[in-house]
Amino acid sequence: MPQDETHLLIIDPQEDFCNPQTGALYVPGADKDMERLALLIDKLGSTIKRIDVTLDSHHAIQIFHGAFWQDPAGNPPAPFTTISAAQVEDGVWRTRWPEHAATAARYTRALEDTQKYRLTIWPTHCLIGSRGALVYAPLFQALQGWERSTGRSVCYRLKGENQFTEHYSAIHAEVPVTSDPCTLADREWITSVTNCTRLLLAGEALSHCFLSTVTDLADLHRDAIRQITILTDACSSIPGFEQECALFLGTMQKHGARLAQCADLTA
Repeated sequence: MPQDETHLLIIDPQEDFCNPQTGALYVPGADKDMERLALLIDKLGSTIKRIDVTLDSHHAIQIFHGAFWQDPAGNPPAPFTTISAAQVEDGVWRTRWPEHAATAARYTRALEDTQKYRLTIWPTHCLIGSRGALVYAPLFQALQGWERSTGRSVCYRLKGENQFTEHYSAIHAEVPVTSDPCTLADREWITSVTNCTRLLLAGEALSHCFLSTVTDLADLHRDAIRQITILTDACSSIPGFEQECALFLGTMQKHGARLAQCADLTA
């Protein structure tokens, strides 16, 4: 039986997503999301027994960054370009390093076979060691306050370091690399996060990393859906994906998840 506790899982609440001035991949509304969440953490305090924070953690040369690819003239793809498996196979887009060509071709085909995504080239973001990879400052202050008041530690979990796969979901990579355990599902961590009666979920972006995480969590641990409360004013979508988000939230609610706003919650 799950412990009678409240846990909080925050997906990628980082400067590059949440800072409207400096964020490399700012999600409109994310700054206000995290400010509301910070106030909620202060309000609930020790009622929250566990907080997990996932962090996008990337290198400059990754399969979803423009620096990895070039066209036949040597030009990189612009941010938000979609690269299909057929384009890779036809040489419309090719890797800058010939030794990665076969891996890239296999990856784009395997990604499309999941029927979830095609490869998107994102602005270079959340580089390890950069300011953009840090937790958004107002939320970080609240997390520090929670640690000091409860004597507990926030569990920070990095994702996305492997060059050759995307890692939207905190559960596992979009195309797991069997030789890299960091791209595979960590069932012990999943059990720890879901060992509660109320699991609050917040973070960015609703349309991608948040949606993928919750979907994968539900697929691996169907019983966890009834424990989930999605904080709908503490997660925002990348523009253009609102319809997918509405469908996702409706599906989750249909299967037993609760939708709530931060102000609705009490200790």
